[in-house]
Amino acid sequence: MWRRLAPIIGVALFCSSIVVLARELQQIGFAQLTAALDWSLGPLLRTGRPDATATLLDGDGTRRVQEAIGRKYGWIGRTLVNRSARRGGPHASIGIRIQLTPASA
Repeated sequence: MWRRLAPIIGVALFCSSIVVLARELQQIGFAQLTAALDWSLGPLLRTGRPDATATLLDGDGTRRVQEAIGRKYGWIGRTLVNRSARRGGPHASIGIRIQLTPASA
């Protein structure tokens, strides 16, 4: 029974959170929100070339990435990984590792 109710409860909580967030944004205004979140959004809004290196993974690395997606995103992640494997076969997906490199001073 809980397996049937859990998604419905999750959707209800998500919708109520959206309503609360919309009300809060109306009260505080976008300028105050931007000022409050400037410290956390700064790295995301940085311009220029990122200091990162991307590496394509082999079959074992790709499987580890797929398992990590399944663990992190639950049934949605497992569904997307399985659908990708069914549509293109087991070798249709490839894992990518992105590592940040220290900025040169």
